[in-house]
Amino acid sequence: MITDDKAREKIACEAAHLANELVRQLTVPSLILEDSETGQKKKNFLRAGAIRNFCILGIIVNLYRVIELRDNFLLDILFSEDELRDMGFPSIHEFLGGLEQMKFLEILRHQFAGHATAKSATGKKPGKLISAKLLGIALRETGIDKLPEFATSLREKLAPQLEKFIDQMRRKFPAIDKFVMEDYPLEVEEGRLRR
Repeated sequence: MITDDKAREKIACEAAHLANELVRQLTVPSLILEDSETGQKKKNFLRAGAIRNFCILGIIVNLYRVIELRDNFLLDILFSEDELRDMGFPSIHEFLGGLEQMKFLEILRHQFAGHATAKSATGKKPGKLISAKLLGIALRETGIDKLPEFATSLREKLAPQLEKFIDQMRRKFPAIDKFVMEDYPLEVEEGRLRR
């Protein structure tokens, strides 16, 4: 555990920034799916498939970002496992229903956000797709096969857990507000405008 107050504050600020981004990103797929369903008289399957895959990609990437936030910024750096649980930091494997579902999320990560192969290719041997049956099982076991419902649960359950966690972080580290609302956005803008 890091004990230097300045270092802890900086890590907390960066973690809060990432958590804020995750709240937005975990909310977006359900909004996109809802918007794509309203007002469509005729179904465009290419468009519907692209929206579906885009939403699945965003969901998978951001579920892993929650895990990375926990493992790379919070756990045993700022807080113990018990402290994170007490503060309401979400557990992705609990959200999905258990550790078994995490294995299936990893399969989906390879298919949608990584290398869509079950075997590595070499110069003389082609790669091999993840089997369609295994892909279907992974979608079912994680609950992502019911995409609108899954996306809504991210918005209504997981994102609010992160928001509550951020609120507790803000109380423990008052510098977070200035960092998230002023310092970091201003530095981004300065970097963008300078040549």
